[in-house]
Amino acid sequence: MIPRQINRIYIPLGEINIEGRIRNDYGDMQGLCESITKHGLLQPIVVNQAKKLVAGGRRLRAHEILKETEIAVVFYETLNDVQLRQLEYEENIQRKDFDWKERILAIDTANTEAARNAILHKSLTSWSQAATGELLGISRASVTYAITLAKYLRSGDKEIHECTGIRDALQVLILRREKEGQKKLAAFITSKVQTGKPVVQKEVDELLHGGTTPVESAEDFFATTTTGGSGGGVAAPSVDEIPGQALQGNQNPTVIPLTTLVQHGDCFTLMAAMPWESIDHIVTDIPYGIEPDYISGAEDVAQEHQIEDNIADFPKFVLHAFKILRPNGFCIFWCDIHHWEKLRHAAEEVGFKVQRWPLIWDKTSPCRNLAAGFNWTKTSELAMVLRKGNATLLSQQPRNVWSGPATHELDHPFAKPALLWQWIYRAIALPGQTVLDPYAGVGSAALAAIPLGLVPISFEIKDSHHHKLVENVQNAYKRLDPNIQFT
Repeated sequence: MIPRQINRIYIPLGEINIEGRIRNDYGDMQGLCESITKHGLLQPIVVNQAKKLVAGGRRLRAHEILKETEIAVVFYETLNDVQLRQLEYEENIQRKDFDWKERILAIDTANTEAARNAILHKSLTSWSQAATGELLGISRASVTYAITLAKYLRSGDKEIHECTGIRDALQVLILRREKEGQKKLAAFITSKVQTGKPVVQKEVDELLHGGTTPVESAEDFFATTTTGGSGGGVAAPSVDEIPGQALQGNQNPTVIPLTTLVQHGDCFTLMAAMPWESIDHIVTDIPYGIEPDYISGAEDVAQEHQIEDNIADFPKFVLHAFKILRPNGFCIFWCDIHHWEKLRHAAEEVGFKVQRWPLIWDKTSPCRNLAAGFNWTKTSELAMVLRKGNATLLSQQPRNVWSGPATHELDHPFAKPALLWQWIYRAIALPGQTVLDPYAGVGSAALAAIPLGLVPISFEIKDSHHHKLVENVQNAYKRLDPNIQFT
């Protein structure tokens, strides 16, 4: 039996007239039924003197599912001003022509007034967002999102006011939270790099999310308000927590130890000087086994790299990599299939586990073919995946192929697209972890790592590339925070 409250009028369900009701699909009723069973009916349904249903179709349907015979009612003619406004909110929230901002403010106001009214009339000692959802016929998550957005609308936030719908407004808040979290991670880099201590994921979560408690997916909001101004059937943003108040930036300027993150010199010398097990992952585009003749614009690079000399250096590289990688780290690098077995053997000799198949970059942009009469044009590049210890992916990766054009954004023939680097990073690296690129060039890998909240360490031996690398990394951090400083 559902708990009953005194001083309420109850009438048989069979006496309530529901003819002419527009809403027939009440969505998922399980949560509402469980709430009513546990706490009773927080808000009676509304009927007129003829016992025709005015508001509360979901509550009535829940009682039918629970096989109750009676339900608490309030008659339309006896409603006070506050209750009439609540009735207006409940009905208007379902109107097709209700502007999304009006919808948000209506839900927020209904929540505030319902809580105040319940306490003033001593019907309840507290009021929950779930209760507002029950009152208005929407989910608790929908109420939570509305309360969040209403704060920004009432404060006159220009960017939120200019959004075209609820989805856009939520996305603005999500992007703000990500950017502010990245600023805090930039400040975290200083102590992280200097101490060389392992990342504590709890600290990173606190920096990125401010300790916000995860709630239901934003999809729930759109599933329960599809008749509103946001438009029905619009995909919700990919988030799994409520975007809270934007994180506040540090009062003191963030200082990035640039001379530690970007170093000039031979990678073997620099790696040998690093503490053992001090790097989380190594992701790089090494010159070993790459044939510059097949890469457009790589003539200058071909003069700098002798293929056989580079292949001979590979055992030295994997040995240094294995020493400086923390337990359960990845080492991923681009290579040529012609030298696959040599590279695999050298990696296994020092203790790495080698993925038997490569990652593949499927280039969707035109590629050069110097022997088009004999060969298919080479439109792919391969990367070898090495695992130290029991390194595991952060999530299941359904494909080992990434498709996209060669962008040459940094005016360097070997520079990989940022989205390609990030495809790899997202599979292996947590925010706050260190990623080393021993052959950084002008910094395409580092520039892709910074927006993800990773700590990129870059080595480069060529003077002109190193100068450009420093400039590119500085600009990437300044895009996060114009006031950032470097040492």
